[in-house]
Amino acid sequence: MLLAVKTTDSHPQEIMDMLVAATKELFEGDMSMMIDKTFKKSRGDSNTDPYFQEIIVNSKNLIHLFMRVPSMPQIVATVVCRIDANLGLVVTKGRTILKNDSI
Repeated sequence: MLLAVKTTDSHPQEIMDMLVAATKELFEGDMSMMIDKTFKKSRGDSNTDPYFQEIIVNSKNLIHLFMRVPSMPQIVATVVCRIDANLGLVVTKGRTILKNDSI
């Protein structure tokens, strides 16, 4: 479910729906869940928290950053910005915002 959008451009609802579906697939798809389970098992980790916390996808023109909210790991925040953005700054700013639960 898409909770909120803040953007400088307008996007068709179809694009927003695809973003929601892609985000769910990245974090809860069959392969992601298998990797999560395998990594935890190989490390002897019995923690039930999700293994993947952040995923970065670079496309031709954009950076897509997907980050779990630390206090609510079932919620994922997504940031999409131009490819020329400073990736380190994008990640750092995202972590700062989510750490403070300012979403």
